[in-house]
Amino acid sequence: HPEDVPVLKKLAECYIRGDRHRDALKLYQSLREKDHDHYTRENFAMLAESLDDHATLFSAQLLIARDSSSTEAWLDIAETASYLKDKAPALAAMKEGLQ
Repeated sequence: HPEDVPVLKKLAECYIRGDRHRDALKLYQSLREKDHDHYTRENFAMLAESLDDHATLFSAQLLIARDSSSTEAWLDIAETASYLKDKAPALAAMKEGLQ
């Protein structure tokens, strides 16, 4: 079922084990922010980074930063933002991190 979050998470894990990283990344992208947990956020970021998908990496890192509130997480976003063509979302994220 397309909205069964535990099944989607398990399917993403299977895709990772089956070397279907783009498929796993798409599943992680389809999850709502509240449906992610620590494990899915970390996998989401790892996959995006390994596929050199900086825009998606930025989205994954934003989920991590919002959950952890650590300075390091916000610095990771700033580094990733340097690779993005459109800097507006990155600037908005950095302002969020400073609050």
